[in-house]
Amino acid sequence: QKERTQKQLIRSESLAAIGQLVAGVAHELNNPLTTVTSLIQATIEDIEQLDSEISLDADMIDDLKFADKELDRARSIVSSLLGLSRQTQTYSESVDINAVIKDALRILYNQYKHCELNIDETYARDLPDIKGNFANLGQVALNIIQNAIQAVMDMNGTIFLSTHYDVNTRQVVFLCKDTGPGISEDVQEDIFKPFFTTKAVGKGTGLGLYICHEIIVKHGGTLKYQKGNEPGAVFEVRLPTGG
Repeated sequence: QKERTQKQLIRSESLAAIGQLVAGVAHELNNPLTTVTSLIQATIEDIEQLDSEISLDADMIDDLKFADKELDRARSIVSSLLGLSRQTQTYSESVDINAVIKDALRILYNQYKHCELNIDETYARDLPDIKGNFANLGQVALNIIQNAIQAVMDMNGTIFLSTHYDVNTRQVVFLCKDTGPGISEDVQEDIFKPFFTTKAVGKGTGLGLYICHEIIVKHGGTLKYQKGNEPGAVFEVRLPTGG
């Protein structure tokens, strides 16, 4: 038990150090991205104001606009990294779960962009905010979605991400469903236990879902694996709005 506690502490310290490193790098990237974006936007405006008699290559403006769009995407990724790397322990922030999920997807994009998988997103509009910790909830979304990606990436599967508000329980609900092989019934009761993993040696620590479960409990919510007749895995996160 002592050895397990030490391993968990080391992992927590490593995550904190990585978070600080990511935050530092993200801050450094923000300045040049902002500068280049401003220059490109100014150049586009100048070109569009030129005398129409001057012959211009139409592709040049399209390329500049595309570059501006890609820079905006880069800035969005940096913003997501900053949000997910914050080490604040306050649980009183107003958190938009839809934003948490979208940020997690941006961070994970490089992992699935070349895979033959589909991600179906259905987010409820006007979803009430919850009181919590954005970075910690981001860690939950990252882990759950990453597990789904790994489950379907080799089989051209689909991941369904959705949110809705349960009026009866006054809870925000996040569902992640995949069409992968699912979780064997004989281990379903163990998946939230620390250091339990079904992945190959060196591929998983067995702490991901355990940490996610602990984070959601701290928020006064629940994280459950739903048993179903259809193939695949379904994870449900419920968080109280307090409203």
